Amino acid sequence: MSDIASDGHRRLAAIIFCDMVGYSRLMEESETQALRLVGEFHQIARQTIQQHSGDIINTMGDGFFAAFGSAVQAVRAAVVLQKELAARNRHEGSHQPLLARIGIHLGDLLQEGQQLFGSGVNVASRIEPLVPPGGIYISGEVYQQVRNQKDLSFRDLGERQLRNIKEPVKIYDLVPGEEAGEPKSVEAPTGVRSIAVLPFHNMSADSENEYFSDGMTEEIITRLSKIRELQVASRSTVLRYKGKGIDPREVGRELGVGSVLEGSVRKLGNRVRITAQLINAADGFHLCSEVYDRNLDDVFKIQDEVSESIAQALRVNLTEAEKVQLSAVPTRSIEAYDYYSRGRHLFYQYTRGGHRAAIEMYLKALELDPNYALAYAGLAVCYAFLISRGWDENPIWLNKAEEVALKALGIDQRLPEAHFALGYVYEMKEEWDQEEGAMRRVLLLNPNHAHAHDSLGDVYYHRDQLEEAISEYQTALSLDPFHPRAPIQLAATYEKAGQYRAAIAQLQRTSELLPDFDWTWIYLGDLHHSRGNYEQALQAYQRALAIDPDNIDSKVGLGLTCAAMRRFEEAEQIANKLLESSSKPREENADYLFLVAMLDCAHGDHEKAITSLEKAISVARRRYHRVYMGALAETCTLMGDRDNAIGWYRKAIESERHSSPYMIQFHYCLGLLYEEKQEFQAGPRSVSALSAFLEGCRPGSPHPGRCQGTARDALTRRSVRRKFVCGSYLHLNPATALKEEASGV
Repeated sequence: MSDIASDGHRRLAAIIFCDMVGYSRLMEESETQALRLVGEFHQIARQTIQQHSGDIINTMGDGFFAAFGSAVQAVRAAVVLQKELAARNRHEGSHQPLLARIGIHLGDLLQEGQQLFGSGVNVASRIEPLVPPGGIYISGEVYQQVRNQKDLSFRDLGERQLRNIKEPVKIYDLVPGEEAGEPKSVEAPTGVRSIAVLPFHNMSADSENEYFSDGMTEEIITRLSKIRELQVASRSTVLRYKGKGIDPREVGRELGVGSVLEGSVRKLGNRVRITAQLINAADGFHLCSEVYDRNLDDVFKIQDEVSESIAQALRVNLTEAEKVQLSAVPTRSIEAYDYYSRGRHLFYQYTRGGHRAAIEMYLKALELDPNYALAYAGLAVCYAFLISRGWDENPIWLNKAEEVALKALGIDQRLPEAHFALGYVYEMKEEWDQEEGAMRRVLLLNPNHAHAHDSLGDVYYHRDQLEEAISEYQTALSLDPFHPRAPIQLAATYEKAGQYRAAIAQLQRTSELLPDFDWTWIYLGDLHHSRGNYEQALQAYQRALAIDPDNIDSKVGLGLTCAAMRRFEEAEQIANKLLESSSKPREENADYLFLVAMLDCAHGDHEKAITSLEKAISVARRRYHRVYMGALAETCTLMGDRDNAIGWYRKAIESERHSSPYMIQFHYCLGLLYEEKQEFQAGPRSVSALSAFLEGCRPGSPHPGRCQGTARDALTRRSVRRKFVCGSYLHLNPATALKEEASGV
C-alpha cells in the first residue's frame, strides 16, 4: 500500500468506488462464467489503476474501491477504465459485455491496520449505485478539482440525499464524447427550433410494406430528436395525421411547430425511392425538397442525408457528437433491419399477439446480426412489457430483459434506446435510483424523449418529490401532447398531493384529447370512487368498457362501484362475467375473488370475505398484494379481530416499497388499532413512522391537503378517542400529537 494514508492518521484522498453491472444475475445463471468475467474485470481495473498511480484498497466480489493522491488522477483513471471496458466489449461483441458503474469522491481517509475508513469511502460508495452502466458520477468536491480540465465535460445533476449521509451531496455526470465547458443542465436549451415529421406515405404496390414507411418515419424522428437545438414532435403526436392529407400549415398551427416534414416511400425489390419536403409551417413555403432513388442497402445513408439537410435548412448547429449519431449505421445487414422494422411495427400494436410476434422479429434480426444493439433494446422492452401488461407474469422475462438491455449497452453505450430499455427494467424492479440514472442518460443523448421524462416523473412520484414529478410529466406532455400515460400519472400526482380538482380536471382534458383511450376513463372512475362520487365513477367505468369490453380493471371498478351503491345483483353479474371471460379457474382468479370478497363484506359475511381475500393474495400479481392485504386487514377490523388486522397491515406496509396513498392509510389504520388496544408503547412507533412519512405534508409544503383531508374524513367516522392518533395529520408540530396520544389527553 502506498502513502495514501498512514496508520492511525487522516489524509485527504480521491476515492473511486466501482461495481460490475449484472453480477448477481450472472451468478444465478452460471457461477463459473461469472467468476471468469469478474477475474477479467479486476485484471483490467488493476492495470488501469496502477497506471494512474492509484491503489486498489479492497475488492468486494464484483467491485472494488481505490484511492488516489489527486482527484485528477482518479477521474482520468475512471475515464480510461470505462474506455478499456468499452473496447473490450466491441472486440467481444454481444456475447458477454463487461459494464461498470463508477462513483468518485474526495474526502478524509483513516487507516487502522489493513482497513481504511472515512467520508471518501462512504460517499463514493453511495454515489456509485446511482450511476448508469458505463457512466461516471463525481461529487462536488471532485468537480472543483477537475473543472478546468479542457478535455472533460460534466453535467450538473443537482444535490442528492444519499443513504446514511447526513448532508445532501452535489453530483455531476462526467459526460463521454462531449466538448469541455461549464456543467450543462439536463434540460433542453431555450430558443430551440421545432419540427413535426408527418408519417411517410406508403406508395408501394404491396400494402404490407406499410411497416417500412412507418419505420422510415420513426428513424427520421429518432435521428432528429438527438439534435439538442431541435424540438421534435413525437411519434404518437404525428401518427394521428396518417393518411389524412392535412395541410402542413394546419399541422403547424395545431402542434405549435415551425416546420413540417412530409414524404413518401416506394419500395420495389431491392430498390427504394424516398421523397422528402421540408415546409415552413407559417406560410407553406418549401425550405428544401429531395428525391432519393437508391438501392435498399443505402437506406441508412438516406436517413442520414435527410436529417442533415433538415439541420442545414433550419440552420441548426450540429455538435461533433450529434454528427456521429446522425451518421451511425445500426447494422450492416439490411435483412436484419427489415426484421427489426417489422418487430417495431408489431410492438406498436400494443396487443398480446403483436408483442409475441415482435419478439420473434427481433430474434430473427439478431440471428442475422448478433451485434444489432437496437434489436436487443427493442427485445428488452418487449420482454419487460409482457410482465407490465400482465400478459405473462413469469419473472424470467424481467431477467431476460435486463440481460439483453445490458448486451445492447455493451455494444453501444451511446444508444438512448438501450439506456431506456434498462431504465424500464429498473422501473419494473422498483429500483428508482438506477432508473433515474438510466433516464437521465437517455435525455443526455436524446433530449426530446418524452417517455424518459415520463419515467423520471415516476421516480420523483415514488420519492414523494411531487413538484419535480409534476414538472417531468408536464415536460413529457409538452413534447408529446398525445402521450397516453403521462396525463394519467400527472393526475395521480395531483391526487397524491391532495389536489383532487386538478386531478379530475387533468383527466377530463385528457378524455377530450384521447376519447378512445380507456385507461383515462378507468383512472377517472377510480378517482371518483375514492371520493364517494359513485354516479360519476359508474359513468367513467361504463365509458371505459364501451372502448374495451375485455378490460379487467374496468370490470372490477364497475363491480366495486355497484356494490358501494348497493346494486348487488349487478355487481354479482359482473363478477360472474369476470370468471366466464377468464381462462383461470375460480380459485386462481384474483380479480374475481377480490370482487366477490367485497360483495361478501357488503352483505356482512366477513368470514367468507376473508377466505376469498386470502386466496386472492396467494394467486395475485405482487403489485396487487398491498390492496388485497389492506382489504383483508380492514375486514379483520370489522370482525373485531385486531391482532390479525395489525398483522395484515404490517404485511401490507412491508409490501409497499415506496410512498403512496396506500401507505398513508395503512399507517393510519395501524395507529388506530394500537390506540384502540391501548398499546401506547407500540402505538407511538406507528404514529412516529407516520409523522416522519408525512413530514413534507405540513401546511406550506407541496402536498398537505391529502393527509389532512384523509384525517378529517376519518374523524367523521371514528370515535373521539381516535382523534389522538389523527393528531399526526393535523398538528403542525408532530411532537405535540405524540405527547397527546401517549398521555391520553
